[in-house]
Amino acid sequence: MNNQQTHKLESNSKIYYEQSNMYNIFSQAEDYKGLVVDFLKPLILDKKLLDVGCGTGKYVSVLAPLVSEYICLDQSKTQLEIAKNKTNKDKISYIQASAEKNGLNSNSVDVAIATWVLGSILDIDQQLAVLKETERVLKENGSIYVAENDGGCEFEEIIRREPNISTTKQTKDWLEEKGFVKVSSIDTYFEFNSLKDAQDVFYNIWGSEISKRVQSEKIAHKIAIYEKKVI
Repeated sequence: MNNQQTHKLESNSKIYYEQSNMYNIFSQAEDYKGLVVDFLKPLILDKKLLDVGCGTGKYVSVLAPLVSEYICLDQSKTQLEIAKNKTNKDKISYIQASAEKNGLNSNSVDVAIATWVLGSILDIDQQLAVLKETERVLKENGSIYVAENDGGCEFEEIIRREPNISTTKQTKDWLEEKGFVKVSSIDTYFEFNSLKDAQDVFYNIWGSEISKRVQSEKIAHKIAIYEKKVI
């Protein structure tokens, strides 16, 4: 199966730039239980945090009160505008820039998070450049936490990655090759306001065939969290 057919949320997808509101609905529905946030909270407490590819700011309103400084980084102006409207805390900064060249000082950040970012970059050289740039800005003993899809769940079946999960496996293998360790496997779900909302979102991202496979406003999802310490 062609990975492009199942990976319509790649970094250059029009959903990020031309349909930011639709992406925001998708993002807010993802991990409705907030288990990724629960995992991250004790790890970012009182830290200077960089949110790489923050998108529409899914985590900014809940994590910003816990950190000393929150940096939202994304190359989409429209996504950042949505993120800005979610909170007005003074310690939050918004940077419109590529994750390959973020403009931040070296050794200036305690913790970086990248949720569904590295796996969305299909170009290997670009993927590596983003990782190296993120490592550059981290202080000694800083950490990167990456959230990506895990295999064997309803969501991956709907978008036809199951049983052929090559895209998910490629991301996992790449992360482990680059020194990441899987530290958590989370069973959660998407929850939309209605079945129609769920189908509309999947239609806009993956098209009519995939949209018809959505049979509920609640979709089971498995998430893997990886950590890499920068020494």
